[in-house]
Amino acid sequence: MEDTAENIIKELIGLGMLEERYVFYSKVKVPKLYENSCLVEVEEQDFISKVANSLTHAFIKNDGQELPPNFNRFQIQSLFTSVDYCDGHIGPLSQVFWQTVWVAVFVGNLQKLQTLEVHDCSKQFELPVEILNIKQLRHLLLCDTLRYKGGIRVPMGIGTLDVSEDHVGELFASSIKLENLVSLSLNAEQAGEGTLLPELEPFSPPPHLQELVLRGGLVEMLNWLPSIENLTSLAQCHSNILENPSSVLQFLPKLKHLRLWEAYKAKLIGKEFCESGGFPKLETLIIASGDLVEWIEIVNGAFPSLRNLQFWNCLNLRFLPEGLQNISTIQELFLTHLRGDLERRLSGEENYKIKHISKFYWDMPIS
Repeated sequence: MEDTAENIIKELIGLGMLEERYVFYSKVKVPKLYENSCLVEVEEQDFISKVANSLTHAFIKNDGQELPPNFNRFQIQSLFTSVDYCDGHIGPLSQVFWQTVWVAVFVGNLQKLQTLEVHDCSKQFELPVEILNIKQLRHLLLCDTLRYKGGIRVPMGIGTLDVSEDHVGELFASSIKLENLVSLSLNAEQAGEGTLLPELEPFSPPPHLQELVLRGGLVEMLNWLPSIENLTSLAQCHSNILENPSSVLQFLPKLKHLRLWEAYKAKLIGKEFCESGGFPKLETLIIASGDLVEWIEIVNGAFPSLRNLQFWNCLNLRFLPEGLQNISTIQELFLTHLRGDLERRLSGEENYKIKHISKFYWDMPIS
């Protein structure tokens, strides 16, 4: 069903009826052109009355209020909640989104539950063994242990999430067997503090992998990255390598979204960052670097599909690249910090670099 939904979304994007935007993950929205027509269609088709007795989406705030007396009668499909208490009398669910550390034992009774997400775990938390009773569960998403170091304990029979250096070989062996795996995230403990990822060279990525996140230090670029021909999204965070990562990445044939977050320790980026025709499908490029001072040049023919260029936390960035004006596909340029001298040049003698970009904006000016 996920593949069917993805194909429909891709078709709507292709028709211009949905817009895709990538920051830290992909999300879609209805373009303004279609907003009014959608509302008219809802009214003309009497949509509200038709769905009155259909499956329901519910949201419960953490305000101490008890659940409505007839709550168990609703045919709830999705529940968004931040409550710390529930009496367990909930109808069949297909998706639950939990915003606190709480998951009650009654979760085992939700036989139609398909997605369970647990995050904001500020202390060690244990999933109930009853979760093994949910036969239709398709997605189990747990909190980011980079932020919440207590971790999550899971019951016997579901596997373990506490992967250490001693378990790396077993993890790699298990991942290789997941032939249909499309999304994988490998995180070093306390990655933002410079912790190295385990030795990854023996790893062989699953053949259908499309999304990959690597958080943690690397000694050098991974030699198996060019072999992931189906990769569409890559985030490389806190690797802090001296080698230009794009020397490998620019030849990935399907890569659409690339996030380099403190991935490359360099003050200057030259034209070697992308050859002519390099990054053929790349639409979004995000660079976060406290070291970067100048991107010197983009060669003509590089980034032929680039639409969105973002610079995050680049406090020292003083020059945008010569050749940016030749990327005709670019629609959006964003900087979290914009130095005053760079702003003045872009408003004056270097305006030719960005005048073709329809949306140029920033969050914080630096005098």
